[in-house]
Amino acid sequence: MASASINTVYSLVQRIANKEQRGFISPSAFNQYAQHAQLEVTNELLEELKVSANQRKRYLEESDGVRGGRQAIIDELAPLLKASIPLVNISSNNFSEPDDLLHIDDIFYGDGTNFWKADIVNPARANHYLNSELSAPSEQYPIVLQANGIFSVFPSTITSGMSINYYKIPQGVTTAGAKTTQQPTWAYSTPGSSSSPVYNATNTIDFELSSASTNRLVVKILSYIGISLREQEVQAYAAYKEKRITDDVQ
Repeated sequence: MASASINTVYSLVQRIANKEQRGFISPSAFNQYAQHAQLEVTNELLEELKVSANQRKRYLEESDGVRGGRQAIIDELAPLLKASIPLVNISSNNFSEPDDLLHIDDIFYGDGTNFWKADIVNPARANHYLNSELSAPSEQYPIVLQANGIFSVFPSTITSGMSINYYKIPQGVTTAGAKTTQQPTWAYSTPGSSSSPVYNATNTIDFELSSASTNRLVVKILSYIGISLREQEVQAYAAYKEKRITDDVQ
């Protein structure tokens, strides 16, 4: 799925802000909003994914609050998922977190042939396991203690073979489709001293989230300037624009 176009989001935000009589939003202000919005929307999606997972564990139907069900959430987050990334050992049974880690999906230990999922535990539970004769960690049932950017793996004999699936901190995608460490940016030029900003696709950085998140991003940015809308209302604005364009062509 294509990335969410920052030009589409910018156009919708400006149109709705104008209709709501909030005036023109400067590109610099919009770009600041866009960066914050992408991270906030990502965290909201991750929370929805967590709610969905808890409901599945309890054999409950997904609530209306989890929009479109679990698969729809996974699809929106898909551009941020990094799978089977080896963890770097820094000392004995300690491994460093990836620099761009936002949310852990799974951590595994593998011996080259087999892989076993590790449980991430808090210090209290870690002490319980480590002091237990019945449920002590093993290579087939490893545990991980996460603290201060370090994964400590038990049993402590595990010093290699750890890998992780995780969702990364969202960044940007060039309009040519290449991922970048740059943040979403609506680039523009001003041909004359009093000219309005003109979109510059070459220097623009789109959102890393998928296009399925477009309306969420619009709603989030509008909320920053005090406009409260639902996603369905944003969709109505977009549909109205498309109809106007079609009518003008005809």
